[in-house]
Amino acid sequence: MGVSLNWITDSVVGQLPIASADTPAIAFDDQPPITWGQFREKELLYASALRAAGVGKGDRVAILMHNCPEYAFLLMAIARVGAISVRLNWRLSAAELQFLLNDSGSKVLILDELFVENIDKIHMVVPVETYVVRETEGEKIPNWSISMARFLDTPIADDFPELEMSDPVTIMYTSGTTGLPKGAVLTHGNLLWIAAIQVMTYGVDSSTKTLVSGPMFHAAAWEYQILPTLMVHGTAIHFKSTGFNLDRFLAVGRQHDVTMMFLYTHMLHELLRRDDCEEVVPKNLQRLVAGGDTVMPWVYDEFERRLPGVNITQTYARSPREASSTRFSRTRSPAGTSPASASRIPCAR
Repeated sequence: MGVSLNWITDSVVGQLPIASADTPAIAFDDQPPITWGQFREKELLYASALRAAGVGKGDRVAILMHNCPEYAFLLMAIARVGAISVRLNWRLSAAELQFLLNDSGSKVLILDELFVENIDKIHMVVPVETYVVRETEGEKIPNWSISMARFLDTPIADDFPELEMSDPVTIMYTSGTTGLPKGAVLTHGNLLWIAAIQVMTYGVDSSTKTLVSGPMFHAAAWEYQILPTLMVHGTAIHFKSTGFNLDRFLAVGRQHDVTMMFLYTHMLHELLRRDDCEEVVPKNLQRLVAGGDTVMPWVYDEFERRLPGVNITQTYARSPREASSTRFSRTRSPAGTSPASASRIPCAR
């Protein structure tokens, strides 16, 4: 039997290592956690809906959504049917989305109601056959699409294809800084190994509770934070999109008693400028991962002074295609002892 990304959620039904169906798997913002059993049920429902819509192995399914639990269900469901997810940056213009949908050859597009206006401009000039709208604003969805509720009104299937680690599972588009964006194809094996490397690098285990601030269309959220946590049956908490507020982010972290957080560098600066920094971070926080810009030496020094029990790791991602990163990690030493020196931690490609 082949091994695919769904090895992670199949642990609920006997795939080793076994996960208890009643333990928390993911959570969204300040909502109650979704258990492993519930996660797998939703994944199978979404996978069945994709099969009913004619999605098969190798087909591209595009997602244009804000962070939400459904995003995680969809990514695993797309993998389950052997299709390839295309995660679209919801900040892009209609013309930019048109290029990505045409270039990827996406057969299905699942989008938030908020983005209907943009897609309405291009839905006739892209290869998408089925549009599924997740209703969030309560508005009437366009006649060229179907609602998420209608999409999910299907019996659960049990005839999903057997997959191998070499099968493609996602296409991630580069930023296109030297031309048009280029689709980088990642396989099931790529994602499993990325997750495994993060587990080893960060020391993630079943007690880990990770809070992610970034968008799920980006590798920093899904591949580098959420998947590693799920791989070892920890709990992954993803924060809402848009309107980031540090006070609310920290409150959600305290609510879920998180042990690891991801912050972009400017958010990290905002945290350290607070007079009550020591009081507002989650009490069991062990590691803070930073990315998006250089972490200056003064930040490490300030962490050493104010949060001596928290490890801070800086992450650089070269590109989705390379599926690799280089990190500079400085381990926090207990108060009263000498700090560890900065170390460079290479990550296998």
